[in-house]
Amino acid sequence: MVAGAGRLAAAVAALGFLLSCGGGSSPSGPTTTPTTTPQTNPTPAPTPGTPPTIKVVADRKSGSSPLAVAFDVCGSTDSAGQKNLTFTVSFEGEPAQTFGSNCGFTHTYRTSGITVFEPKVCGKDPSGAEACGSVEIRTYVDIALSVRQNTGCQGTIEATATLGPGLHAMGAIDRMLFEARSENGQRVSKEGSKNGGTSWTTGSWKTGFTTKVNVTATAFSGSVAGGSADSGRPGC
Repeated sequence: MVAGAGRLAAAVAALGFLLSCGGGSSPSGPTTTPTTTPQTNPTPAPTPGTPPTIKVVADRKSGSSPLAVAFDVCGSTDSAGQKNLTFTVSFEGEPAQTFGSNCGFTHTYRTSGITVFEPKVCGKDPSGAEACGSVEIRTYVDIALSVRQNTGCQGTIEATATLGPGLHAMGAIDRMLFEARSENGQRVSKEGSKNGGTSWTTGSWKTGFTTKVNVTATAFSGSVAGGSADSGRPGC
């Protein structure tokens, strides 16, 4: 009887030891990882009174009339580097036209001689700050060049440059410059003389070139070069 009581006491003591070490604890449930809501950064606002940066790009800057040009101002930004701008453009001194938030437009230029245009594009941000940019566009009338073919043995050149059909630009074009280039690299030039309403000529131009010659005629308005044309003459 005493021995049984002793065994019971030992068993109780052993059970108490296991419980104190956690051996009898129940398995814990699954753990959960806390989630965080991503932060959204607000769009930077332009600094009031700081002008935008306007970048005007043209797909072509010169060519014969009529010249269609596509403009791109999509690289323009406000002072915060954002593209929240509205645009206006003025052509040839005309009142500004609004084209809103569109960052591209086209325009066709015409001239009766040689003309350099400078369209002005302005961009404004929501705070009212504004800046402008421009690019030079040069357009000119076409030229046809004819060169007499049987003057090689005389060492002369007879060339005539004529404006395109239906164009009368004698007042807009100041001069016509002819240049002759021989096969061996020699070059000479001559100012043309007006010949009627729409043409210029070299007359009988003594160059001394008896070999094959290339001739170029280039129109000028002041110091601004316009259209040019090329032709040739065989040698003797």
